[in-house]
Amino acid sequence: MAIKLSVKESKWHGCRYLVIEPCIELWDIVERTNTWAAINSWCRETYGPVGDVWSNQSERWYANGGKYYFRNPADLTAFMLRWSQ
Repeated sequence: MAIKLSVKESKWHGCRYLVIEPCIELWDIVERTNTWAAINSWCRETYGPVGDVWSNQSERWYANGGKYYFRNPADLTAFMLRWSQ
């Protein structure tokens, strides 16, 4: 499934993160929920365990508020290649 993506930069725990926000324009709540679950599952399989946004650690990646935060530009690229339109 292809999804529109928005990318920006942010700082978290003193580190630069690339932030990507998927725009999932689905009206069917089941399909929408399944899409988010597929993205989250793929991220865990690809990048390992999700970082805890409230721990004071700078992790490889985070998921928070419908956005994904990546320290490594290659991780962002892989996400974009997998999920973009």
